[in-house]
Amino acid sequence: LSQRLADEAQNAGTRLAVIYDQGAYGQSILQGLLPHLRTRPLLQTLAEGDRDFSVIATNLHQAQIDTAIIAGSADQIGMVIRQL
Repeated sequence: LSQRLADEAQNAGTRLAVIYDQGAYGQSILQGLLPHLRTRPLLQTLAEGDRDFSVIATNLHQAQIDTAIIAGSADQIGMVIRQL
Protein backbone atom coordinates (compact mmCIF):
# COMPACT_ATOMS: atom_id res chain seq x y z
CA LEU A 1 0.00 0.00 0.00
CA SER A 2 2.80 2.43 0.85
CA GLN A 3 4.46 1.86 -2.53
CA ARG A 4 1.21 2.48 -4.40
CA LEU A 5 0.38 5.59 -2.37
CA ALA A 6 3.89 6.97 -2.93
CA ASP A 7 3.68 6.29 -6.67
CA GLU A 8 0.25 7.89 -7.02
CA ALA A 9 1.23 10.95 -4.99
CA GLN A 10 4.40 11.51 -6.97
CA ASN A 11 2.64 11.03 -10.29
CA ALA A 12 0.03 13.63 -9.31
CA GLY A 13 2.60 16.35 -8.65
CA THR A 14 6.26 17.00 -8.26
CA ARG A 15 6.18 18.78 -4.89
CA LEU A 16 4.89 16.51 -2.15
CA ALA A 17 4.07 17.10 1.51
CA VAL A 18 3.36 14.50 4.16
CA ILE A 19 1.32 15.80 7.08
CA TYR A 20 1.21 13.24 9.87
CA ASP A 21 0.14 12.96 13.47
CA GLN A 22 2.77 12.29 16.11
CA GLY A 23 1.09 9.08 17.28
CA ALA A 24 1.75 5.52 16.20
CA TYR A 25 -0.58 5.74 13.19
CA GLY A 26 1.05 8.82 11.68
CA GLN A 27 4.54 7.53 12.36
CA SER A 28 3.80 4.19 10.71
CA ILE A 29 2.40 5.89 7.60
CA LEU A 30 5.44 8.16 7.39
CA GLN A 31 7.95 5.33 7.88
CA GLY A 32 6.12 3.24 5.30
CA LEU A 33 6.16 6.01 2.70
CA LEU A 34 9.66 7.45 3.00
CA PRO A 35 11.57 4.51 1.48
CA HIS A 36 9.32 4.61 -1.61
CA LEU A 37 9.59 8.32 -2.38
CA ARG A 38 11.95 9.52 -5.09
CA THR A 39 12.28 12.97 -3.53
CA ARG A 40 12.17 14.14 0.07
CA PRO A 41 8.74 15.56 0.89
CA LEU A 42 7.95 18.58 3.03
CA LEU A 43 7.15 17.08 6.44
CA GLN A 44 4.59 18.67 8.75
CA THR A 45 3.33 17.26 12.05
CA LEU A 46 -0.10 17.35 13.65
CA ALA A 47 -0.25 17.53 17.43
CA GLU A 48 -3.18 16.01 19.27
CA GLY A 49 -5.74 18.67 20.12
CA ASP A 50 -4.53 21.18 17.51
CA ARG A 51 -7.31 23.10 15.82
CA ASP A 52 -5.37 25.86 14.09
CA PHE A 53 -3.42 24.63 11.09
CA SER A 54 -2.66 28.02 9.58
CA VAL A 55 1.11 27.48 9.96
CA ILE A 56 0.86 24.22 8.01
CA ALA A 57 -1.29 25.90 5.36
CA THR A 58 1.23 28.74 5.03
CA ASN A 59 4.15 26.31 4.75
CA LEU A 60 2.39 24.31 2.03
CA HIS A 61 1.52 27.43 0.04
CA GLN A 62 5.04 28.86 0.37
CA ALA A 63 6.58 25.57 -0.81
CA GLN A 64 4.09 25.44 -3.71
CA ILE A 65 3.06 21.91 -2.80
CA ASP A 66 1.18 20.03 -5.52
CA THR A 67 0.11 17.00 -3.49
CA ALA A 68 -0.30 16.36 0.23
CA ILE A 69 -0.74 13.07 2.04
CA ILE A 70 -2.43 13.58 5.41
CA ALA A 71 -2.15 10.81 8.02
CA GLY A 72 -4.18 11.67 11.09
CA SER A 73 -7.61 11.36 12.63
CA ALA A 74 -10.63 12.11 10.48
CA ASP A 75 -11.31 15.25 12.54
CA GLN A 76 -7.78 16.55 12.04
CA ILE A 77 -7.82 15.78 8.34
CA GLY A 78 -11.09 17.67 7.90
CA MET A 79 -9.79 20.71 9.77
CA VAL A 80 -6.54 20.75 7.79
CA ILE A 81 -8.38 20.55 4.47
CA ARG A 82 -10.77 23.36 5.47
CA GLN A 83 -7.85 25.60 6.38
CA LEU A 84 -5.98 25.01 3.13
